Amino acid sequence: MEWKLRRDLKESYGVPCGAAVPVGGGWLNKKWKVAYGNGALLVKRYSDQRYDERGLRRIGAALQRQMLLEREAVPCPHILPFQGHAVRVLEDGTVYTVMEFCEGETGSRAAMTPTRMY
Repeated sequence: MEWKLRRDLKESYGVPCGAAVPVGGGWLNKKWKVAYGNGALLVKRYSDQRYDERGLRRIGAALQRQMLLEREAVPCPHILPFQGHAVRVLEDGTVYTVMEFCEGETGSRAAMTPTRMY
């Protein structure tokens, strides 16, 4: 994981970043599983090649909705907000989010059923 993310995790979230294991999947974004307390966090850095400012705003809005859903007891990964926002933007333009790490699998769209999504 990049040193600037390690430093900001500690300074902004109070999360000391020891071992950070890369997580596969996704297109151009980078993700790491970071041990924290008795569990783990997912740190996701959004690609500036994939997302423009408008795309990043949409991601932020979607993650804010996820935070609202969690407050209403809808099961979803807990997002660690920074000053009330789901997305953290560093001075150099690096954009990332921090949330609870949940084990899972990626399935094809053809394999998705209402029961499986539930």
